[in-house]
Parts: sequence; C-alpha cells; structure tokens
Amino acid sequence: MAGPWSLTSLFKKITKTTNSCDEDVEQVIKHFQGLGRVYSDDDARERKLSALEGTIQVKYKGVTYNIPVSVLLQEDHPNVPPLVYVKPTSSMKIEESQHVDKNGLVYHPYLHEWNYETSSIKTLLEELCRVFAKQPPVFLLYPHTSPSLGQQQSSSSSQQPQGHVHQIKPDLPICSDFLLGKCKKGSKCSGRHCSLPFHWQYKVSEVDEWKSFCETDNEKLEELYCDVTLEERSESDSVIIWDFFSKGLMHLDEGYDVNFLLDNKVMIVQKDFDVIAQIRRLSTESHVTNPGNPVATVWTWYWKDEHEVWRQYDVDQSGRDLQRSFEEAFLNNKNCFKFRISGHDYVLKFLPPNDMLQENVGYGTTRKVRRRPAEVKSAADILELVLDRYHA
Repeated sequence: MAGPWSLTSLFKKITKTTNSCDEDVEQVIKHFQGLGRVYSDDDARERKLSALEGTIQVKYKGVTYNIPVSVLLQEDHPNVPPLVYVKPTSSMKIEESQHVDKNGLVYHPYLHEWNYETSSIKTLLEELCRVFAKQPPVFLLYPHTSPSLGQQQSSSSSQQPQGHVHQIKPDLPICSDFLLGKCKKGSKCSGRHCSLPFHWQYKVSEVDEWKSFCETDNEKLEELYCDVTLEERSESDSVIIWDFFSKGLMHLDEGYDVNFLLDNKVMIVQKDFDVIAQIRRLSTESHVTNPGNPVATVWTWYWKDEHEVWRQYDVDQSGRDLQRSFEEAFLNNKNCFKFRISGHDYVLKFLPPNDMLQENVGYGTTRKVRRRPAEVKSAADILELVLDRYHA
C-alpha cells in the first residue's frame, strides 16, 4: 500500500508546485508590466513557458529607467532557481559589478537561497530592482551615424544656427548687434552670435559639451517655454534632436520620446534606456538692462492663484511697476523682493530659480512664481527689424 500512497502524494506535490508556479508568473506579469511570456516550441502539441522577457522599471536618482532583462526558467523550475540575464540593446553596454558579470548573468543571494516552497520570481525581481537602483546594470552607448542619417545631416545642415556660441560663461548675452547685422567684431566678439534672440542647447553628462538644437527645434522649444502654463511637455513625433547621438539626426518618430521639464531645465530622451540631459536657454540682454534695444528679451513675471490660473503681476500698493522691480532684483542676484498689495505684505523668493515662490508674510501661504519670455521673436521678425534699420 506504500507504493500507491507515495505516488498519490507525489502527484499532489507536483500539482501544488505547478499551480504555485503559475500564480507566481501571473503576479510577475501583473506587477512588472514590461515583461511578457516566452514559450518553447519543442513540442507543438503543448507549449511550455520557458522565459519571461522584457523590461523592469528601476528608479535611479529620482528618474525611472527601463532595464531589459530575461528570466530563464530551467527544466526543473521551480525546484531550481531561474537564470536571470540583463539583455542590453545595441545602444547599451553592461556595467559589470558584484551582481552582474560581463555576459549579463545576474548574481544575488536570493538565488543561492532559493526554496521552491517559499521563493518566487516576483520577490526575486523586486530584490533586483533594489540592487539596480543603487547601481544600474547597463549604461548607454552613442551609436555611429548610419549613411541615411548622414545624408539627412547634410540636407539639414542649413538649419544649424550660424555664428558662434561660447562654451563657458553661460551668462554672456547674445550679441544684439549681430542680430541687427551691425557687429564688426566677428569671432572676437565677446557676445554670442546666434540667428535669433534666444538659443536652446543641451548637454549630456557623458559628453561635457553644450550642443545646439536645430533652428526648427530651437523655435519650438521657445514656443513651449513662452507658454507660462507649461511645466512639463512630452514630444514623440515632431522634435528632432540635432547631434544628440554622435553626429547624426535622430528622428523621434523612430521610437524616441522626449520629455522636457521646462522649469528644471532638463530633457529626458526615452527609448530602451532613458538619457538625461541638461538644457539651457541663451538670451539677449533683458529689456530692463537696455530698454531701447529692439531685440532685447522682454520677460514677464507670473503668479499662480488659488484657482490654478497664472496671472501677470501689475503694480504694488505704492504704484511701483512690479514687472520691472522683480526683473531688476532678479538680475542683481537678490535672494528676495518685498512688496505690499491691498494691505498684505509679500516676499518673492528668487531661490531656487526653478522653484520661485511668493509668500504672504502674515498668513504664510505661498504661490508659485514663473519668469517667462513675453513673446517668441521669429526669424521673420528679426529680418523685418534689419530691413527697417537698413531703410531708415
């Protein structure tokens, strides 16, 4: 009687283990939505789950990254642990560590302590997310330009901003005389020679050099920035990043998404692996510095009311022009500016610049504050100014 009893017990154990494995996989798919099932096709009569492949999301320094992985289920799974590999795409390279070897094979104490009754793939992946959050297992490479991209580059080279832009001294203004066609200093000019009164650039940490957007994207970014209601904007099909990867034009309709954090001056390029870049806006001098300059940048100061509406500042209780007063204080690197409206005392805090606040001194309530250009000056606007000067 021992034989049948043992066989029955073994069958129940196998059934329980199989059900537990299926539940584990369901939990993995539910919690890691970037992963999918992969089946073996050795036996056409019965598909067998052989792996889970895709991406897991890892948060590193406040930004979420998609890490490509493959979880291979061995023949005796779940009696033995799965094999986990980091699977870099062609634009990535493995970062070797105590947890990942040069082939992408993952090591973790949880694997060595695997127990078919208590261990699960879901818990394993959660452990790996914690490890990768401290040290990402891959980093991004910069692919070489393909011939087709090279052709696109040559045909679009006329869109590159002309003149020169200094890498250092970010506070140097764009030369107004150059814009108006009357700068005689050429390359010796201490100002920046750009084709518009604004000039957007980006810089990735791996390449310590500021690079310029093409003119199309330069104007598009300026339009976004002039809209005070925008703090964050995603683009997936119309933006082209000039020279972002090596020397080519990477069109975002080829699978790239870009997220612009306008206040924080950050750009995140998303595909298989996120790339974070700083962005900056170069500008002509402020209209407050030189009121008679036709290409000076007119800045407008806004505050956000309790109904989430952005409103322009006007005058304070004494009749002072707050737009001009704020701008002067900001340019003079003041930490704050005090003013009074309708019997209430306020202080505008300029630091940090990406998170300026207005505080009611009496009640302690705060409002968000933004400084944005008043309008977009296009190439046609600049040409009109030059022609007016020529015919004057």
